[in-house]
Parts: sequence; structure tokens; C-alpha cells
Amino acid sequence: MFFLISTHHDSRFPVNHTLTEKYILNCDDGWQKITNEKCKVAWFKGYSFEDYNCLFDDPTPKHNGNFCLIYVNLNDEIIITHDKERSFSLWNNIISFGNIGLPMNKVVHANTYLKIAQTAVDVIEFPVNYTVGKNLSEDDAIQVIYDILVNKFNWLKNNCKTTPQIFFTGGIDTLLCLAMLRHLKIDHNLIMNEYITYDKFMSNFHTTFNNKKYWAYRQIHYWTNPTWLVTGSMGDENFLRGPFNINLWLSSRGLKIADIIKNSDYHYTYFSKPENLEINFDAKLKLYTKDKIKLCDKIIKINLNDHQHWHLGNTLTFTPYKDINILTTILSMNDEDIKKQMMDANLQKKIIAKVAPDLLKYLSLQKNTSYSKLWELYKDLYDGSA
Repeated sequence: MFFLISTHHDSRFPVNHTLTEKYILNCDDGWQKITNEKCKVAWFKGYSFEDYNCLFDDPTPKHNGNFCLIYVNLNDEIIITHDKERSFSLWNNIISFGNIGLPMNKVVHANTYLKIAQTAVDVIEFPVNYTVGKNLSEDDAIQVIYDILVNKFNWLKNNCKTTPQIFFTGGIDTLLCLAMLRHLKIDHNLIMNEYITYDKFMSNFHTTFNNKKYWAYRQIHYWTNPTWLVTGSMGDENFLRGPFNINLWLSSRGLKIADIIKNSDYHYTYFSKPENLEINFDAKLKLYTKDKIKLCDKIIKINLNDHQHWHLGNTLTFTPYKDINILTTILSMNDEDIKKQMMDANLQKKIIAKVAPDLLKYLSLQKNTSYSKLWELYKDLYDGSA
């Protein structure tokens, strides 16, 4: 879902579509041309869990999924819209707009979309409303998140036209994805190694992915044939296991990671790194730690603007954890249950125990540790004997 809308044909991209007399859509492969009587031309990429055709009447993002819709309305205005939790970065440089191949000067925040006319650009804000409750029990939180995942993976089961691929790293996020695939009896290919095809787009832009803005594309699989890849993208963030948000949340309670972490916790090694153990916040961020409601709103906004995996060429990434409702469910629990999830991925472990308990033995004892020594343990999983 990489694109650049500009006034010229950009030969770095494999595909170039004329939108208006002034603008051209330069993009990667995998976009679908959409016909709708309420627009002159439309291009769509990704997936939506609901019918997105109402976006031609009102382009305000409101759907769940992972997609981008670019169309020219009957007034010759270009609309760049998307699902309600946009997965991709977006920059607006007055005469060029997109997420690659342009200066990263003016960020388009996740709660806005673009309307581009011949002589003006509107950055249109839309409401982002999520509710954080109080004292939700751990059992209820597990059920809520389980239901979210079941709905998403059942959609995949009913709509994916190819056998989805999954690369199991030994981590909690990909293990939970694998558990859901097996729980719902979804055919899948468990792949053993990284795979990247260097087609025209990748050959021209692979060095761009060294930029920290694209860090998640340093560890991605890419096939040129139509393929679905199930990823654990946004797992750390929306399951409240990222060190920045954890330090922010703990600071509001007068705590630090060192005050609550245990040697046996899944994140002990990772969080014990100096850069994760304690993060110093500026005065503005410290203000959020004084008000628990504002703190939750800030964490939500941070995650909404944390763009990780969208789609690359004909490889569509299925991102079930890209859902702020998972985050708000966890934030609704009592503090002690939240701490267990932050330090030890407790909720995710219990969901795996609920749906595929035999898989728990494959979880690495520590996050981001070396997995090569565990090959003897993993090989029966890949051989299909588990």
C-alpha cells in the first residue's frame, strides 16, 4: 500500500495511474480499480471487514480493516481515505502526498484524511472515540479479546482466497496468531525462513526501508504473487507491552519497571535493557501522568499514530492486533492485572491456553531471545506433528 500522488510520472514505481489533469497516482502492485457511479476513478488496496462503499458518500474513516481508498469525486477532488485506524504513514507536501518517495515534512495524523483539489488541500479531522472502563475482570477481558480475534480470524477464513502464510518467531504475538489459526481450523502455511522478492518496487526502494519510519519493513516477507501474510504487528503496542507506554503508565502510579518486574517474567531480559528500564519524559508528557483519563487518551493516540505493517505489492498483511479495542480492554482492568499483562503477557498466555494449550510449550521463555538453540523444540511444529 505504498503510493505517491504527485504532478509527474515517477518511474521508480511499477504502476502509474492518471487521477486528474494535474495528479498521477504512482504506486506498488496490488491495487484494485473500483467502479462507482459517485466517483470518476477509484483505487483500493487492502481489506475491510465491512462494506466500504459508503465512503464514496462520506469519506470519513469509519470501517475496521487495513486498507486505503483513493478516488476522484465528481467535483474533481482527490480523496485519500482509509480504515478508522490507519495502518500507514502519510505525508502532505502541498503538491505531493503519500507514504514513500517524498520528503517527510508534514505528517498527516491518523485522525485526519485528505481532500486534494486543483489549488488547495484540506486536512479533514474526524472524531476518534474509545471508552476505557474500570475494574474489568481478567476473565471478562480475556473473553472480550478472544471475541475480537475470533471475528477477525473467521473473516480471514471466509474471505482469504489463498492459504495464508505465517512465520512463527517464538514470540507471544505470532504464537497467539498461530493458536487462533489452529483453533478455528484455518488452513495455513507455517514458513521457516524470511522471503523477499526483489521486483522493481523493492529494487528501487529497499534502501528507503532503512529509515526508522519503516522499521517494521526490515522484518517482512514479500511475494510477488497474491499472498496473505498473518503478522503480530501492533502486538506490543495494543496488548500494552511496549516500554514507552508502560513507563508512562507506571509513572502515573509512581512506579518504575524495576519496581514490579520479576526474573521469571516474559519481558524480564527485554525490559532490563537500560533504554527500556527507565524512560525520561519531557514536561508535557509528565502532565499526562497526573490525570488517568488523559493518560489513557494519550496512550491511545500514540498507538493510533504508530504505523507498522500495511501492504507491500501483492502481499497483503493480515494484522488482527491493529485494534484499539484490545488496548482499551486492557486499560479497563484493575492495576494488578494490567501489570501482569505488561510484564508477562499474562492475558495472551491465557487466551492461548484457552484455544490451543499444546502450543504454549513453543513460547520462548524471554522476548526477543535467540531461537536457533530451540530448533529441536520447534521442528516438530514445522513438521506438522504438533
